[in-house]
Amino acid sequence: MDEVTKNLISAYQKNPTDSNKQALRKQIAINYDKVVAKKKAKLEELKRTAKDQSKIDEMQLIVDEMIRDRESRIDQSLSRFIDPRLKPGIRNTNDGFYLY
Repeated sequence: MDEVTKNLISAYQKNPTDSNKQALRKQIAINYDKVVAKKKAKLEELKRTAKDQSKIDEMQLIVDEMIRDRESRIDQSLSRFIDPRLKPGIRNTNDGFYLY
C-alpha cells in the first residue's frame, strides 16, 4: 500500500467525513486501475509469447472480470478501510469479549 493511500485512510479514520471517504475511494480506484493496467500488459505479453492458448484465455478472463466488477471491487476495498469496527483502539476487551 502506498503512502498516499495510508494517509487517506488515516485522515478518514480521524475525521470520517464524506469528503475524506470520497478522496479515499478515488485513490483506491486509481490503485485498482494500475493493477488492471498491469494485467492488460501481461495479457498482451502472453499474446506475443505464450505457446499455450489456455494461458492467454485465462488471463483474458481475469482482465474481463476485473473490468466488469470494477465498481463493486473498489467498494469492497473501501469498506475494509471505513468499517468503524476496524478503527485502531476501538476494541476493548472485557472478560474476553470484544465491545464495540
